[in-house]
Amino acid sequence: MHPFEPQALAFNLANAAWLTDLSYLVYADKDFIKDKVKNVGFTVKPDDFIGFDQSNESTQCAIIHNTDTLIVIFRGTEFNPRRIRHVILDSIVDLNAALIKVPELNGNVHTGFFNKAEEAYDDVVEIIKKIHTNQSIWFTGHSMGGALAIITAQLFAHRQQQAVQGVYTIGCPRVGDAEFVEQYPIPLYCLINHQDPVPRIPTKEYNLNNPLALKSYQPMGEIKYFDSDKKLQDIDRNSANTHDLLNPGSTFLVTFLPNMLDHAPYRYSQSIWGKLT
Repeated sequence: MHPFEPQALAFNLANAAWLTDLSYLVYADKDFIKDKVKNVGFTVKPDDFIGFDQSNESTQCAIIHNTDTLIVIFRGTEFNPRRIRHVILDSIVDLNAALIKVPELNGNVHTGFFNKAEEAYDDVVEIIKKIHTNQSIWFTGHSMGGALAIITAQLFAHRQQQAVQGVYTIGCPRVGDAEFVEQYPIPLYCLINHQDPVPRIPTKEYNLNNPLALKSYQPMGEIKYFDSDKKLQDIDRNSANTHDLLNPGSTFLVTFLPNMLDHAPYRYSQSIWGKLT
């Protein structure tokens, strides 16, 4: 067992493994989550879940803690390649994909992601205040949950004037523009699994079709990329054909569905734990 390192600032492989598994676990029901985190030394009480009893469209997260560590885990989109395709595309092509200027975030961010982060923000703060003693605070999430983790962590740090130790995202789409990316103040590590298309959207090809909304989106954070041999690299070396993500028909079945398997949270867990054994 590789323990979680609550005071780590640099990328930590064990922490990445823990946060990847937790981002996978948070898709389960509340009782299952409570049992599993208890088995590894964490606590989550019934009131520490946000949005779990609401529709799938609501912002959902769980906040777990022990004496050293407090972790805010956002749910992403339920893993179904066809559903994810539509949810992610909707978030890109409708008006919510436009960048919105948020002064406290030092840049422009995805309107839809910002609105969903704000939806749960007050509840997140209330729970953290209730359970926080002197633990380090972490944020994480898979897919769209990673985008919510990025935004909420900075809102929390700015508004509460409280340190956030780090943010780890797993297969997270792009969130903001160059100004936001360059001034993001929290240690941020973004895991990308081989041909997972989601962290690479909005794509440059698609930006050309909707320049007002999309041309400024940038990748962000310290990239940790798993190649086809599961080797961990510090740069995304796979120019996955994410243009096919936007096209229906045969290309969806031939290219998009196989690539989306790399977006599955269990694939991320397999990749990261393979580096620790």
